[in-house]
Formats: sequence, structure tokens, C-alpha cells
Amino acid sequence: MTRPVATGTQWGAIAALVVAALLPATSSGRRDWSLLGSVRTFRVVSGADAGPGTLRQALIDAARAGAFARINVIASRVTVDSPLPPALNPIGLEIVASGGSELDARQLPAGAVLDILTPHTLVRGLRITGAADAAIRVRTGQVRLERVRIGSSLVGVDVVGDAAELSVRGSDFEDNATGLRVVGNARAEIHESHFRSHGEAAIWSVAPVAAVLPGDARLQLSGCTFHSDHIGVVALNASVAIVDSRFEAAGEAALLVNGPARVSRIRVSGNSSYGVLIEPGANVSIEASEIDNNAVGVRVAEGRAIRVHRNSIHGNVFGVVSLFGGGPAVELSGNTVSAQRADAFYVLGSSPLITANQILANMGAALRLVTYVPVGRPEIVSRPTLEGNTISGNGSDEPLRDRLVAPRVAKP
Repeated sequence: MTRPVATGTQWGAIAALVVAALLPATSSGRRDWSLLGSVRTFRVVSGADAGPGTLRQALIDAARAGAFARINVIASRVTVDSPLPPALNPIGLEIVASGGSELDARQLPAGAVLDILTPHTLVRGLRITGAADAAIRVRTGQVRLERVRIGSSLVGVDVVGDAAELSVRGSDFEDNATGLRVVGNARAEIHESHFRSHGEAAIWSVAPVAAVLPGDARLQLSGCTFHSDHIGVVALNASVAIVDSRFEAAGEAALLVNGPARVSRIRVSGNSSYGVLIEPGANVSIEASEIDNNAVGVRVAEGRAIRVHRNSIHGNVFGVVSLFGGGPAVELSGNTVSAQRADAFYVLGSSPLITANQILANMGAALRLVTYVPVGRPEIVSRPTLEGNTISGNGSDEPLRDRLVAPRVAKP
């Protein structure tokens, strides 16, 4: 049988891959291909959907370049009427729009505008609007987005597949249904980026099975801002770490998590329903954050290893609401809970640890302990552990006990 023989183009690609390990890298891991002179550059000068100088032709040429490829988008506006070829190059690919060029996808009936299939891909400075599906779909590892702007799309960036890895920095997402979606075991890091006015969620990260390693965050956020989203971040079964970020004016909740989640040094303010909503789950920590002027500052459902610690919770209607279950597995400790317009702690059928808090100047009760009476089942009495709390200047400094009877539903 005749042995296959590599073509000249294939040998060039193989050689480039071999020497890549010898190239110096930046802190983000990017190799300096210019040192070898092995960069093929393609210019997008036409805003048409197809033909010479178009983005479509540049993607076709980049896929078969046999070297690292760079696509420079010069045209100020590119109209995408039909699905583009995937962003593909086995060595690496850059798509750079130095002037903020726009991809207008309003005429594209379905499919992602940019479908990234190759590792070591960078997209910088591009604006994408009007995608009926995803503006960018990431299916592979080591993909970076820098200074991109995505708006008025069904999904801004869709990260799919267990091997998918995405880094986003300095980017803007606005008026999409979902800004960033991370599916399954895919991973994403988002730094210094801004999200606004998303109809479902700014960031949606959901896995079918709960993550077991709280220190191995699949979703990492730092230095981000969220404003006027229906929900800021949804993280269910997907481990998440959020630091140094700000959430304002969410419709339903700034954060919806069930763990594992590590959240610290954030500001959650002015949300019409919940600030932080912790669903039944495990390994959730909310620490060293300011949570103010929401309808409910923090709502905690039953779970394991839930910790709300050392936060400033002030100016909400209710400060902390604890529902059902609880016990030593739910710890509400070291917080300053002040100036709520109703109760500081509203505990319904729950028995968490409430320890070492400053509970000051709330208009309602410092602690309202509510027994829940379900239909046809034993009542659930709230018996929290109360230790070391400083309580002063509230509408009632003494714990108030109450009962909530579930309404009977009339049979049809």
C-alpha cells in the first residue's frame, strides 16, 4: 500500500506547530508569530456578504493558509445574509477590527454569525448586532475576546462542549436575550466587561449535574458591571467565582445560584425583587459584599454549606430571608444588617445559625421567626441558633414569633 505523503502546505503547518513551543509567550499564553514571519494576513475591505475582499472570503482563505492567519476587518459595516464559513485554522487565528467594524446579522435567518472551531483564536474590536441565534459560538479551547460589542441578539456568546474555553476582557453586551451562555463543562473567564438590559439573563451557566469541586470554578467573573438585566448571573450546578463586580437594577435577581459558588467584594443594589437568590444546593459563600436597596437583600433556601458572612446589608425591604430547612448547614454570621424598611431577618420554617451579626435600626423586627403550617402535614417551626448578635434600635429588638398557614386549594 502506498504511504501517504504530506503536501508542501501540510509540511509548513506541521513545522509551524513544532516550533510554536519555542516562541516566547505573553502572560495570556499568546505566541509571538511575527518572530518567524509565519503570519498570513487577509483584509476585509468589502461590506458585502460574498465576493473578493469580504469576510466570507477571508475566512475561507484563513482556513487553508498553512500558517497562523490574521483577518483585518477594515470595512466599517459588513452585512451577513447567509451563514459564514467557520472560523478555522489549525495553527491559530486572529480577527481584528481596529475601527470597531460592525457585523450586521439582521438578515441572517439562523445559525451563529461567527462559529469558532479552532483553538488559539482571538477576536478583537468587533461589533456584532442582530443575531437570530448566537453572535459568537465557541466550541474549542483557548479562545479570547477583547473589546467586542454584542447587542440585540438571541445569545451574545454561546460556549458549548466540554472542551470549550473562553476568556473575555473589556467587552460590552447589551440588549440581548442572554449575553453569555456557558453550557455543560465549558469554561469561561470574564474580566472588566459590561452587561446591560438582557431579557433573560446577562450570564447563564447551567450544568446537568452539580459540580463537586468548589475551588475549580467553571465560570469566573471579576471587575464586571451589570445593569437593568432581568437576572444578572444564573449559575446552577456550575461552579462560579465572582469578585469585585457590581449589579444594579435587576428585574428578578442580581444573582441566582445553587453552588458551588464563591462570591466576594461585590455590590448588589436597587434590584426590584431579590439581590442574591440562593436556591437549594451546596457550597455557596457570599462574603465581604454590600447588598442594599433591594426588595429582599439575600434569600436563602435549604442547602448544605451555605455561608452568608461579613456583608453589609442595608436599606432593603427585608434584609435576609431564610426559607425551610437550614440548621447548622446554613450560617448567617458576622453581617451588619441595618435600616431595612421591614424585618432584618425573616425566618420561615427554617433553623439556620444566626451568629455574631450587628442587627441595627431596622424598622421591623430584628428577627421574625415564622412557623409554617402546610396543608395536611406537620407544621414546620423555625428554631434558629442565635448567638453573639448585637441587636439595637429596631422596631422590635426581641424576636417576634408568627405563623403562616398555607392556603387550601379548592378542588375542581
